[in-house]
Amino acid sequence: TVVSAQGAPSGGSERKLLAVFAHPDDETMAGPLLARYARQAGVSVHLVIVSNGERGVMPFAGVPAGDELAALRIKEAGCAAAALGIRPPLFLAFPDGGLNQSQVLSAIAAKLEQVIRDVAPDAILTWGPEGGYGHPDHRLVSAVVTQIVQAGAVTPNLLYASLPKSGLRPELLAGLKFPTP
Repeated sequence: TVVSAQGAPSGGSERKLLAVFAHPDDETMAGPLLARYARQAGVSVHLVIVSNGERGVMPFAGVPAGDELAALRIKEAGCAAAALGIRPPLFLAFPDGGLNQSQVLSAIAAKLEQVIRDVAPDAILTWGPEGGYGHPDHRLVSAVVTQIVQAGAVTPNLLYASLPKSGLRPELLAGLKFPTP
């Protein structure tokens, strides 16, 4: 478990859970968990979102890819954080769908290492190695976070959010297209 049922450990220090995801809206995958810990006394929940989601177009929303979509998704993530009772998200503003370049991955790792040092979490939550449903940005963020944790000097408590294969319905994923850089 991330924290005890009583919340903060004896001595009164705050416990911290850090969630790291690729896009605004990824936090919904772990929303119940984040809300549960945010409600516990002595626990703070931090959220880092690596990209602004400027390419995550959903036809029903009627918002084209670009800055307008990024602004909308950033606002939605802020509203989601408030509804979950967690701290406002920290956006790293890397390119949506463009995390697969070595220079970008190095910069992400450096920024995440700094955030992890600053927050000093007791546990870190991110996508599992499969990225939930295979999204390349999810998988890359998971790999970077896992690498940081495995290198040591941060909490060894790494949790993965994932979707069970038995629960995935092909018709939900049929029209899903990943953005290409």
